[in-house]
Amino acid sequence: MCRFTVTVAAIIAAVALSTISATIASAGTIDPGHDLFGLVPGTGWLDLGADKLPSGYFDPGSDPFEGQVAMKSWPTGPMGWPVTPGLQLDDYTASGLELNGQFSPIGDPFDLPHTDTIVRRLQPANLPGPGASAVVPIEIVSLSLTSIAPIQVTHGGGGPDSFFDVFTELSIDPQTPGNMQFLAGTVGPGDQMAGTFTVLSLPVKYDVTFVEVGDPAHMVTLYGLTADFAGSTGTFWIPEPASLMLMGIGSLALLRRRN
Repeated sequence: MCRFTVTVAAIIAAVALSTISATIASAGTIDPGHDLFGLVPGTGWLDLGADKLPSGYFDPGSDPFEGQVAMKSWPTGPMGWPVTPGLQLDDYTASGLELNGQFSPIGDPFDLPHTDTIVRRLQPANLPGPGASAVVPIEIVSLSLTSIAPIQVTHGGGGPDSFFDVFTELSIDPQTPGNMQFLAGTVGPGDQMAGTFTVLSLPVKYDVTFVEVGDPAHMVTLYGLTADFAGSTGTFWIPEPASLMLMGIGSLALLRRRN
């Protein structure tokens, strides 16, 4: 079954204190790793427009659907991806025309089953000293949300209303890597390294599936939607011993286009 999301052409404001996983191979090096997140309850919603769901989309005679859909986590867990402790980034708060939500880092091992979003850093970031910068590729590997309640689809021709649960998941097409930049700054007492980071881009390909309540064999899917999560900024530090903390207060831009 496919799961959530829709086209987004919006800039998303993010005030972030959020957590990411990483290890330090040596002083000034952030190893590749996987960053696990979960949608904070009560913060997620999806804004669907009639241009995406026109007349007859759900079945013959159905009216166009337009409205906001409250979303919640549909957890996948870590899905076998290794979790490497160390690098941490605080919550992402995203708000835009079509997608809003706050994604909180998964730090406690007991919370791993609540994971619904996973981002992978593909290469190490080498920061030999203050002023050094490194750009590393990143890739989204999981995104899984569902509607809190079904949407109601009307039939202006007199047919009975129908109800559909909404799910979102990543497309089966390969994801395009994005980039994250680290810039080393001054080193505080007890720190190996400190500095700032910026998510330059994080392309996302996803599908949205609607499943009729009471008739799960009746489902319709929006395939191949695209977005680009970009613009998150914040600060990081690598304390002694080698574990890296990352605090972010900044903005997350979510730019969405339809194929």
